Amino acid sequence: MQYIHESEIAIAAAKQAASLCEFARQSLEFASVDKPDRSPVTIADFAAQALICYSLNQAFPKDAIVAEES
Repeated sequence: MQYIHESEIAIAAAKQAASLCEFARQSLEFASVDKPDRSPVTIADFAAQALICYSLNQAFPKDAIVAEES
C-alpha cells in the first residue's frame, strides 16, 4: 500500500483533533460565529484545524496546506 507513513500521520492528527473536539464539547459552551458564507464555526473547529495543520506541517514541512476555517 502506498502512503502508509502519510496515512498514519493523518490518522493520528485526526484522532487528536477528535479528542480535542470532544473535550471542548464537554467543557465549553458552544457558541458559534458565522463565516462570510453564513456557515457556523466554533472554537473547536478552529482548534481542530490548527492541531491538524500543525501536525501535518511538522511531518511534511514542504507541503502546502489548504484548510476550510482560515
